[in-house]
Amino acid sequence: MSNITKLVNEYLELKPQEKELKDKIGEINSNIKSYFAETGEDTVTTSKGSVYLSERKSDSYDEEGMIEFIKSLGLRGIVKKKEYIDFDALESALYHEKFSEEQKKELNKFKTTKITKVLNIGKVKGE
Repeated sequence: MSNITKLVNEYLELKPQEKELKDKIGEINSNIKSYFAETGEDTVTTSKGSVYLSERKSDSYDEEGMIEFIKSLGLRGIVKKKEYIDFDALESALYHEKFSEEQKKELNKFKTTKITKVLNIGKVKGE
């Protein structure tokens, strides 16, 4: 059996277990966090290793509220106006032939297509 055949067979065998494992790990993760919250501890060490609790912070802002606040202060140069493409209007203009063929070709220079390769599982016929 070739190496790729072994890999594909292993993939087909393990893939169905992925969701079950993710769900089980999520449940265990939640239970460990609950334990830490109840006890105030942040580390548990066993003969196989340790698990510790840490914090990851990320900030987000109410941009609309900040814009109104900064405007109310009269500060200039902080709040900007942003131009953007209305793709519905662009599609309509293309449909109604507002662009020449040459202009359409020019527009395509701005398009980027990202292709992501995905493995799919197919069942063997007869099973």
